[in-house]
Amino acid sequence: MVFRIVTVSNKLLDFATTAVEHYNKNLKSLGGKLELILLKRQKRFKDPEEQKKYDTSLLAKWLEMESVKAFNIILDPEGEALSTDQLTDTARQFARINFIIGGDVGIAKPHKLWDMAHLKISVSPWVL
Repeated sequence: MVFRIVTVSNKLLDFATTAVEHYNKNLKSLGGKLELILLKRQKRFKDPEEQKKYDTSLLAKWLEMESVKAFNIILDPEGEALSTDQLTDTARQFARINFIIGGDVGIAKPHKLWDMAHLKISVSPWVL
């Protein structure tokens, strides 16, 4: 199983690379893999709502271009709270799982990206 974290930013933080390496060691014994997909911003807006729309469009375009069928999960503060077991049971039948995370201002609503997701989950009420 391939897990992908897909997000928008201009900078990859050092701890993210370390975390991906750590989880890949753990997933290797299970035949799994973790990938971090960082979509680079080409534009920066002063208005947070404009930035949110732009970032969300980048995420949607990436999903549209993906040739491999995947289970798409949006992380959103208003999403459903699931336990690890519930999430595992829901996604077990897929070979690829995309965790879609908005940029620093979140994901725009409404947007076609929401229709592309199979599940919306919350890991916290915060936008980090």
